[in-house]
Amino acid sequence: MQAIIICPFLIILIGLIAAHPHAIAPGMCMQMFGQYPFGSVVVISTFGYFHAFFVEIVDMSFISLTSFSIIILNFLMIKKLRERKNLVALKSTSQNTSIERSLTGSMIILLIPLLIHFLIAGTILFGVFSFAPSLVSHGMLIRPLALDLRVHGVTLYFYYTHPVFKERKIINTVSSNLRS
Repeated sequence: MQAIIICPFLIILIGLIAAHPHAIAPGMCMQMFGQYPFGSVVVISTFGYFHAFFVEIVDMSFISLTSFSIIILNFLMIKKLRERKNLVALKSTSQNTSIERSLTGSMIILLIPLLIHFLIAGTILFGVFSFAPSLVSHGMLIRPLALDLRVHGVTLYFYYTHPVFKERKIINTVSSNLRS
């Protein structure tokens, strides 16, 4: 219970510490390359520009940790469902399968934007933009859309696939044992 109270504050503190060098550094505008029209700029911090290798390493580490956490938590949830199935007879095995499928699908939807972000960080880290600038520019276009799509996609997918939100059919049986 204490972890539930402490974790949000810890996550906010880590985010503030990671953002601090960017927040105090002056900003700069840089001409976009690749498929962007002339005059398109990106606003970045000078810290991110002059320490790109370090920033991308930290970024990739954070993405890897987040992805790993999502996968581990999904496996722990499926393990918990299977233990519960063994201890208590649930309504149906198909309901457990549906719950597991719903959680796995939600996990995949959560991981797709992280993988796109990971690939963008990797292309910047390894200098791919120097010989394939359109690849990085397309990735930078897709990333914010994928992050927004993730929020709404996970919510909708979970709502339409999880058995908790399914309409339960009530079957009424009438028996007549009355004899006249």
